[in-house]
Amino acid sequence: MQVRRTLFVSAILMFSYCLVVGNQMSYSAAASVDCKVDGGMPIWNTTVAHHALKPEMTNDWREDEGREKKNMNSETFPSAPSEDSWMWDSERPPVQTLDQDLFASISVENDTSGALRFNLSKDYRYTFCVTISQPQGTSGDADIYMMTGSDYENYRTNYAIEHLEDTWWSDNDRDISDISPEWRSFSSIAGWNSFRDSHDYENEDEVMFTITLDEDLIWTPLFTNEVTWEEFYLVIDKWDNSRSDDSQPDGFSALVDVSVVVEERGFVLPPWTVSLTCLLLLFALCAAPVVLNSRYMKAGLELESGKGLVPQLATEEE
Repeated sequence: MQVRRTLFVSAILMFSYCLVVGNQMSYSAAASVDCKVDGGMPIWNTTVAHHALKPEMTNDWREDEGREKKNMNSETFPSAPSEDSWMWDSERPPVQTLDQDLFASISVENDTSGALRFNLSKDYRYTFCVTISQPQGTSGDADIYMMTGSDYENYRTNYAIEHLEDTWWSDNDRDISDISPEWRSFSSIAGWNSFRDSHDYENEDEVMFTITLDEDLIWTPLFTNEVTWEEFYLVIDKWDNSRSDDSQPDGFSALVDVSVVVEERGFVLPPWTVSLTCLLLLFALCAAPVVLNSRYMKAGLELESGKGLVPQLATEEE
């Protein structure tokens, strides 16, 4: 019986070790992917969508101020070339699942933000390679974030609030870096997080990272039957956002090259296996003292037949 218990616990530990080693091996393989892609030009608003945030769009967003306010804002930024107005709209139809390599180039102006919207699937591993080019003599740094659609809405609101002409709070109130990630979404000034609180790369001119999903982010709202799923936004940020360590506007536009390498994944363990493994390990740790104590208590009661409690010396009869 003891041998069976030992084998059972050893099997659980080996299974957990294989999970950890497998994750490390897959990460190393993904990190060595060549960023060069053959073709893969985007079909805009079909395989990938382009979004942008600009000061004049932000002020036009305030529809309650009327046409007079909009005209005044258009004169405030006479030298900045306007992006298409549809880039500000985040309610456009979903894009197709990204299942092929892709290369795209966008321009991001000073004090603006550019974003590419993707539909990612758990059946693929995605490696993103972002290169930022700026005029010679400039820092060439910008902030790169990967975020879900819900956080992008908060980020978009944050940009709008920061670029309103009648800002009524102090600069000290808008820094959310000291707020814990799990509470930033509840910040009064549109708190937002990067995907998994880890895909934020600030003050960088070249970034490479990999994303794999445990499951597709799909759900059905409680009171409707409409299927909803999260899309992902790759954001290139060239404005002073609500984080204290982000790069600052440098007065220059940036050309951003984005390559996405898509690899089909093989067999993937379902997410519930992690919970099951942890549960079994916890059960084994709790059961071990009980089993050892039970065997210890029974050890003194197990006597071999034919032997007494007190050994006797063999003596010759007189």
